[in-house]
Amino acid sequence: MGTGTPGLAQPYPLDGFVMLGEAVREGSGPAAADGISKEDPDAREPEPLPRAVVELEVFLASMEPIRPEQVVLALGGDACTRMAGRAAFLGLLPAARAAALASRGDWKGLLGSGLSAAQLEMLAGAETWLSPVRRGRAFCQWLVERGALEEASFEALCASSLQLGAPLLQVAVERGVLPEPRYLAELLRFSGLRRARAPRGFARSLLVSFPVGWVEHFDLVPLRRRAGACTVAVTRPLPASLLQRLVADTQGPVEPCLAAPSAVAAWRRGWLRRWWQLHYPGRFGV
Repeated sequence: MGTGTPGLAQPYPLDGFVMLGEAVREGSGPAAADGISKEDPDAREPEPLPRAVVELEVFLASMEPIRPEQVVLALGGDACTRMAGRAAFLGLLPAARAAALASRGDWKGLLGSGLSAAQLEMLAGAETWLSPVRRGRAFCQWLVERGALEEASFEALCASSLQLGAPLLQVAVERGVLPEPRYLAELLRFSGLRRARAPRGFARSLLVSFPVGWVEHFDLVPLRRRAGACTVAVTRPLPASLLQRLVADTQGPVEPCLAAPSAVAAWRRGWLRRWWQLHYPGRFGV
């Protein structure tokens, strides 16, 4: 890794350009005066880039200052399946097409199958281990600046994440370099969100009214509803566009609160178990 600011995409050196063809000579005719030959194949207009390639460039640019390799690592593997399922659930892709893309496991194929860069950015923003960004600063950079990760540890984690094929934050937490309680405490400060309180149970009214697809497809779980507002535990700040969709589906205000990834996973299992017991009591556990 380079020695630039941690968590930021590093600038790449400009590529050199080589001029092809013979030098222009005076008096060699109009075509030569223009510096090109009409028969020169290099003089043709370049073919337009495929839409998927353009959208990919736009998407990666929108992810800055997260390093491109960390974006790729966070969206690889099972993340493609999750994002395809979310796209189908939100009506962004037909279910059959989303299932085919999920089976191939190539998240870049989502851009070539109907999703725009902005839509993919929204779906990717729900991935737990993709570094959040606030006011132009990546969470990884924040961790180093606050001393939660030392510079040497950060560079070693970058190397480990590439070797393991997993995003840096996941490697840091699961290997204990950044203990989960410290990770959550820093994310709370970084995001400005409140900490979620562990639920004592799940009210029947919430199990009936909250759209179960949000719990099935996203790392979130509804905790309680008071005065029409729903408190939802999340593992990371949600993109504003995604939060707007959630508000529309729940038909009321939504307050996202942060909890550790392991806690949200356990609460989701409990919520879905209770949902199945309530809606399909005779089939639960079969």
